Amino acid sequence: IVVGTAVTMSGAARPVLENLLSLVLSAAAGAGCARAALRSAGDARTGWWLIAFGCWSWAAGQAAWTVLQVLLGVELPFPSVADIGYGAFPICVTLGLWRLTRGVSRLAMARRVIDGFTVGCSLGLAAWVFVLERLVDGDFASPLAEATSLFYPVTDTVLVTVAVLTIAQTR
Repeated sequence: IVVGTAVTMSGAARPVLENLLSLVLSAAAGAGCARAALRSAGDARTGWWLIAFGCWSWAAGQAAWTVLQVLLGVELPFPSVADIGYGAFPICVTLGLWRLTRGVSRLAMARRVIDGFTVGCSLGLAAWVFVLERLVDGDFASPLAEATSLFYPVTDTVLVTVAVLTIAQTR
């Protein structure tokens, strides 16, 4: 009901609802991962905690964004404080997924590296064609803004690659 309302809503209330929805869902995802961590042991426990911290870092970034944009009415600079939380998400989740799949044989690891290279190159090419080329040619206010703009699609590509490999390995 809330998602349907957010999609059909217009006006000033829509961004408020979208921001709050993103904040609540990312915090809830972190709580779910924390619960999985408490039920796990060893590398799996560490992996789930890293994923939980990633979700919570996104929630922290969203909270900063929401407070600055909605409550204080500040026009957010780019990059902003919120980018610290948003940026930690792909790093924590990638490391968490890697920890969840540790302990494979050397043959399986070699296959995983080759598969990772194939998937990563494919996604990297798609990212370049659709996003990165325009960003590299873009006009940015500062080198930090340019680095932040490039950070998101690159880490998203790495995260999707690791997620695909994790799913493939657990089949």
